[in-house]
Amino acid sequence: MVLPGDVDYVLRAVEETFPDAALKRDDVICSWAGLRPLIANPDGSPSDISRAHQILNPHAGWWDVAGGKLTTYRLMAEQTVDRIVRHCGRGDIRCRTAEVPLLEREGEARFSGVLPPEFTEDAVAHFVRNEWAVSLEDVLVRRSGWHYYHTDINGKAEAAAGWMARLLAWPAGRVEQELASYRAGVSRPIGA
Repeated sequence: MVLPGDVDYVLRAVEETFPDAALKRDDVICSWAGLRPLIANPDGSPSDISRAHQILNPHAGWWDVAGGKLTTYRLMAEQTVDRIVRHCGRGDIRCRTAEVPLLEREGEARFSGVLPPEFTEDAVAHFVRNEWAVSLEDVLVRRSGWHYYHTDINGKAEAAAGWMARLLAWPAGRVEQELASYRAGVSRPIGA
């Protein structure tokens, strides 16, 4: 859960870096928080903790991957697979993560990026057909991130639910269930 002090901290940092932006609490349309399993440093403060990752095999059949950053997740995956394959005596096999594009077809690239894709029925269809989205929350929160970027998300949620109903042949009443489930899911604190 994002606490008011967390919002104030970020707003102060923005104020120092971009004073002309003059952002206030009312400008914040959404917030989210998460946990990152960083590797502890008993001699430093949380901001001193390295974002480097470690791949450990503390017990037979058990692998730990800790630390890292969102921007290095594919490297972490590649190194983890390579370590496990070597451990299993299959040094002739190499992870192909570095060579395989995230999206095979060029047309799909418009649905994957730093910013969410444009809110369209075509994008919803892509998430349903190619990224296993089966619920409204899957599409709005986990696949597209639209929930976090649009102030008019309630209207967009209704439109997306209608598109999904057609794509997935939802029975009568399912749109209302999905809307209720989505709203309940995004209103509860993370981890609750």
